[in-house]
Amino acid sequence: MVTALAVGALAPTASAFAVLPPAAVNGSIGIHLVEAPKDRANDARARVYVIDHVHPGADIRRKIALTNSSAATVKMTTYAAAANIQNGDFIGAPGRTQNELTTWTTVTPAQAAVPARGRTPGEVEIKVPANASSGE
Repeated sequence: MVTALAVGALAPTASAFAVLPPAAVNGSIGIHLVEAPKDRANDARARVYVIDHVHPGADIRRKIALTNSSAATVKMTTYAAAANIQNGDFIGAPGRTQNELTTWTTVTPAQAAVPARGRTPGEVEIKVPANASSGE
């Protein structure tokens, strides 16, 4: 199983949604990986995406950060949702569409009030069941 974490999305994906207060219009919000696995330190993609081959029974965790460059606190909700790779791009499915991978994926915190010009740490965990079928 190959998974990928894009800025704001796990593919098949974990998306971030935020409700922006009026004071936040002159800033941005984001979600990104904090570190790459040591065995992929020279792979630039590993700093943006979870690109591990995740085998049945595997449990991987990646540190993330929710960021807010605006002048107001932003309430964010994070969750795993489906996506596809089309023409080399990650395309998120509408809403909170689920697939097999999303049922194995947990994003924490599920909700956070990210302070103005601040960041909140988090984690993505993928627990692949031992009886999962091999494949991508």
